[in-house]
Amino acid sequence: LEGMEVYRVYFAGVAVLQLGAALLVRRLQPLVERRVPEVLGMMFSLRDWRAMLSVQRLAQTPELERVETLIDELAILQSNVSEQTLLEYLDSPLFTVRAAAMEALNKIDFSEKCAKRLIEEVERGEFTTAFIAAEMLGHHGVKEAVPALQRALQSEDFFLSGKAMLALAQLGDSSSFAAIIEMFNASDNPRLIIHGARAIAHMRDAGHIALL
Repeated sequence: LEGMEVYRVYFAGVAVLQLGAALLVRRLQPLVERRVPEVLGMMFSLRDWRAMLSVQRLAQTPELERVETLIDELAILQSNVSEQTLLEYLDSPLFTVRAAAMEALNKIDFSEKCAKRLIEEVERGEFTTAFIAAEMLGHHGVKEAVPALQRALQSEDFFLSGKAMLALAQLGDSSSFAAIIEMFNASDNPRLIIHGARAIAHMRDAGHIALL
């Protein structure tokens, strides 16, 4: 091509791409309000586009198994869009959906907002998904969770109290070590014994070898 033909072809190509993008955008349902910088950032992020399409399919899919599959896809993409959507699914009335959303969040480097939501889950999700949140907070080193985890040690939900023991040890909360050792010695619950042993191992004190 020579002369003006170069420009005609170039701008025709741009127009076709813009038309395709506009048609794609028209198919998306508005799920939540987003700030202008976020929207502009998504325009240039293939990962965010893929996440938005997954979110769109998620909004249109009633089948539980398909929902869990799409939640896993969002975790793999590790997009900002993924985290915001997964946080919304923490409010689902279905245990399996909340658990899937938490497992997906556990695979990404989640934000402070997400950490606060997980701390809330530890405090109000007893006998359901609080134990998953406790495990995530310990694994990701969220120090702000220590007070909630200390209270969770006394929970009658032994799934939660066991995970709280391990999480506090992972976070290096030495003020909880005595309570963890006392629980380990006093309990005859296999789950608490196993998690207590893991917690004591994380304390890295040679004096605990005989105890174990």
